[in-house]
Amino acid sequence: MNTPRAELQDRAIVKIAAHLPDLIVYGDFSPERPSVKYFDGVLMFVDISGFTAMTEKFSTAMYMDRGAEQLVEILNYYISAIVERLAAGHITMLVFGDETRNYFLVIGQAVDDVRLAQNMAQMNDVILSPNCWQLCDRNMVEIERIPDQRAVKVSFLKPPPTFNFDEFFTKCMTFMDYYPSGDHKNFLRLACMLESDPELELSLQKYVMEIILKQIDDKQLRGYLSELRPVTIVFVNLLFKEQDKVEVIGSAIQAACVHITSVLKVSRGQINKVFMFDKKVNIAARMMMYYPGIVTCDSVTYDGSNLPAYYFKELPKKVMKGVADSGPVYQCLSLNEK
Repeated sequence: MNTPRAELQDRAIVKIAAHLPDLIVYGDFSPERPSVKYFDGVLMFVDISGFTAMTEKFSTAMYMDRGAEQLVEILNYYISAIVERLAAGHITMLVFGDETRNYFLVIGQAVDDVRLAQNMAQMNDVILSPNCWQLCDRNMVEIERIPDQRAVKVSFLKPPPTFNFDEFFTKCMTFMDYYPSGDHKNFLRLACMLESDPELELSLQKYVMEIILKQIDDKQLRGYLSELRPVTIVFVNLLFKEQDKVEVIGSAIQAACVHITSVLKVSRGQINKVFMFDKKVNIAARMMMYYPGIVTCDSVTYDGSNLPAYYFKELPKKVMKGVADSGPVYQCLSLNEK
């Protein structure tokens, strides 16, 4: 018997899986932490140009309390100003955490290639890493050389007259274990058809933020899952003695995760994300990059800390990319420095 699509999508496990990649949904859920998985793949990083400034605008002008909904509408229906970076090669996935929360992270040369390409891309550019370009059919891609770089910029595609995109796409999808096909081809993901499985659902829940799980449990409508709320964000930059050794990176991240989680629990905080990519995603990350080596905060955090003024030192103002007006920036001083 076929289950109606509306009923499938209403299952909690389907809603939870919507927040996770197939690598996790169909993973082996090894109890070992950290656990490591190796595979070959293509990594695409899509950057919405001006997203930081746009988010700032909606967070400060939440008229009718619809800032989050309007931001989601823009992302869903009008994502055209994008920058793409593609890399291919060996990829390593790390899974770490504790008995209640899990996190995943991809590392490897492909990730490093995408990170290095971020400064080469402008709006609407598609940048290919050296390895990705080497694997391409060069008769079908016209590129532009980037001075002093091995990465290249895609100018346009030039498929031959006999090229059949549908056949080519179908052939590519045979390498993907969980791509919808046949009777399921109208689904975006096979994960949209997951049957109820309490054990699998419990495993997947560990990867999703508690606030999202609560909204799913409350049967919140999908269009209202997004929200803008005041939060305090702390960026922690980890430096590794041996960047090329997975076992060193994995052990260090696992230890840091456990310690940071124990500290955050006191204030009911939680780790939001862990990544090996220094793309500047918001004001907190921008301050970390523009004021390296010190602990900084904005004026809202300064005012809300309720600490004496001598715990802080106002820093020279800097123009930070994507931030219209950061306001005063303060250095948080230690007991010995104040």
